[in-house]
Amino acid sequence: MMAAQECPSILVECVDASFSDAMVVAAEIQAFLQGISARPIALRRLMAGTGDPARDPAGHQHVSAAGGLMANGWLWAERLAGLAVDPSWEVSGPEPMVAGPQVFIGADMAVGATPAAIHVAVRARDNTIEAMQGMGEGAPPFVRWRYDAFARPQLVFGHPGILAGIGPADETASRAAWSPSSPIAARTVLLVGEDDHLRHVYPAVLAALGDAADGLRIAVRPRILSPRALTASEAEDAVRAADAIILPGGCDGSQVDGQILVAGAAFALKTPILGCCFGMQTMTVAYARTALDVPDAHMEEVAPDVRPLVFTGLRNAAGERRHRLGERRFAIAPHSLARRVYGCGTARERMHHRYGLAPQFVAPLQATGLLASGTSEGSAITDVVEARDHPFYLGIQGHPELSSSAGRPHPAFVALLAAACRP
Repeated sequence: MMAAQECPSILVECVDASFSDAMVVAAEIQAFLQGISARPIALRRLMAGTGDPARDPAGHQHVSAAGGLMANGWLWAERLAGLAVDPSWEVSGPEPMVAGPQVFIGADMAVGATPAAIHVAVRARDNTIEAMQGMGEGAPPFVRWRYDAFARPQLVFGHPGILAGIGPADETASRAAWSPSSPIAARTVLLVGEDDHLRHVYPAVLAALGDAADGLRIAVRPRILSPRALTASEAEDAVRAADAIILPGGCDGSQVDGQILVAGAAFALKTPILGCCFGMQTMTVAYARTALDVPDAHMEEVAPDVRPLVFTGLRNAAGERRHRLGERRFAIAPHSLARRVYGCGTARERMHHRYGLAPQFVAPLQATGLLASGTSEGSAITDVVEARDHPFYLGIQGHPELSSSAGRPHPAFVALLAAACRP
């Protein structure tokens, strides 16, 4: 057994894998070591190697609770190893191997006298990840994972010595208020974005959807629709074929018009829809265009010269631009859908935005039925919106997908699927 003072660094080197694939391996090993150690172990060293740069963009989207932007692969350190990710842990490679004895993963956890590092090579093949101990050309894999339909790594093969300490948390009982009363057919959930991005670059939204499906014990078919060059009729057809819609955040300007079209169709057809971060903004603009009869309404971030602007830049008391980053608390209105979803009067989400709902639009939107049901900083910032005359039209300015994990699905995703299950 490893002594508490012998906590090693974890060095993961990519052979033919992305940063996110390497983080899956590092997080699983960290979780195992933490299980046999008497003191916390951090993921201190990660050799990123030569992954596909298209799948590891420089523009990070993962928001830590501490308020830092980190590479998207750190999602797995939080989900699989239970780490409270700190921006100071971000490591770029390559870097040389630390001299000293290595830790070898084995049935009895044989280790050197003072282990310096675990050195593991990672290789990605098709939809699987393999981890090899050492760098020899013929080194066999000792662990293998396969990504499921929700972009989550599932352990399919591993050495008996490490199986007990890794893997997702045990499933917990679902909230009784949301669980279907009887078995139902599979539900189709439409995610509006780019397939490669949502599966390989930023898989948090898909993973959160899978967590909610597992929690409610229902079958869900995720379908990803590109919003680029989408027409109004195509958006309506896609919404008619879905039981629920998710508008993810992190999209670029070329996706905005398509998201707005889908949100408008979801409102008209009464299809349950959840918007996260930028998705909340597009669904609010879609509502404003119709309810307030301002068909050209837009956002300053995308179309600064268009009027009117429903979303404008956040500013501090001195009039300077703000970037709202990290976990923030907001108040939730009583008797609202948001109150039923969160089950309390205040909640917290991780924020990453520089634009917010323009204050002059709050009252007109509420008068027509789009409520600001979650607010912060003395109601100066709208963090949650919901439509009064709709079964489930909920937008959250933060990133609820980052607070979800196996066995602990975020309540907004659970509530969305529950709405999709209603007749």
